[in-house]
Formats: sequence, structure tokens, C-alpha cells
Amino acid sequence: MTTLASDSFAYTGTLNASNWTVEYLIANMPSAASGFVQGTTLSATNSAYWTGFSGGTFPNDQWAQLTLDTLTTAGEYLGVLLRGSTTTANNLRIYVSAPFSAATTVTIGKIVSGTFTSLTSGTFNIATGAVLYAQVIGNVITVNLNGSQILTYNNSAGDVLSGLPGLVLHTDATSVADVQGDSWSAGNFGGGAAIAWVV
Repeated sequence: MTTLASDSFAYTGTLNASNWTVEYLIANMPSAASGFVQGTTLSATNSAYWTGFSGGTFPNDQWAQLTLDTLTTAGEYLGVLLRGSTTTANNLRIYVSAPFSAATTVTIGKIVSGTFTSLTSGTFNIATGAVLYAQVIGNVITVNLNGSQILTYNNSAGDVLSGLPGLVLHTDATSVADVQGDSWSAGNFGGGAAIAWVV
């Protein structure tokens, strides 16, 4: 497994534009807050793809992970994107729904031509500091929590085949700091490509 991108969010303001691009058809770029990632717009989806990869086309078989810090209110969620397109509304979305509890919902979903479909989900004991990891190899999506596999799904439709990793969150109406993560990274399963870092 090779890390091709990483952001520690150790700065303030909207995500570094040299490395991040807001999700297609989503107007809200997430922001960095001194070590955390959070939204910029209340009651809205805030999401972005990593476009700072210097090694050419990002590999189709890819992974992304994010540490989960804050999820307070029902309706919020936080997670990672895989195979996202910057020109069409297509991606794979793996996210955790608020609040943290002994039965927190984790969902594997996809957006194809702007339409969201939930593929599978489950409930798990999740607390602050948990690490969400998702990968896609071929059509098989696998999700780990703190290093242990919790979900898998074969997207046999084969309708999301390539694109970029990223992150996604949905805020509540009270404070953008009510949804926070940190230490995002992504990569592939080979070696030899350039590594792009933000610290």
C-alpha cells in the first residue's frame, strides 16, 4: 500500500486550492482549522477531491482514510470519497452518520450522474478518534474501522470506474465545528509514484 496524498490540515482557511478541488456540483469547499477539517457552510454538504497528485492519473484501485473527531447531531456525516470525477457527478461515498454511539451508522454509497444510491450500511460502536478507511479494487469496496473490516460491497454495475479520492462532510445548522476530522490520506496498492504532501 502506497500513500500518494496526505493533508494534516495544519493551516486555516479553505482547503489548499493547489491540491483540492470542490466536488462537482457541490458549491461548498471544506476548510482547515489548525489540524482539523470542517465545513465552511452550515446545513450543507462540504466536499472536495484531491487534485494535487503529481504522478499523472490517480490509480483506479485506491484507498482513502480519515480520523473522525466530532459528530454531534443527527443529520451530520463525515467520510471519504473514492473515484470522484471533477467533470461529472460520479463518485463512491463512504461516511459515518452522527452521533457517535454504540450503534453509529456507516454507509457505502455512490453517486452516478448526480443520483445517490445507498449500496449497503451497518451500525458499529464508534467514538472520537476512530479511523475510517475505505478502498476500492475493481468493483469491490471495502471499509475498515480502526484496522478491522466492517463492510464490503461488490458494485457489479461497474458504473464508477475511475477518478480521485477525497473527503465529504455534512454540517448542521449550529456550528461548522460540530463536524470535524483530521489526518486525511489516500493512495494505491503499488509503488514508485510521486508522493504529494501537505503539512
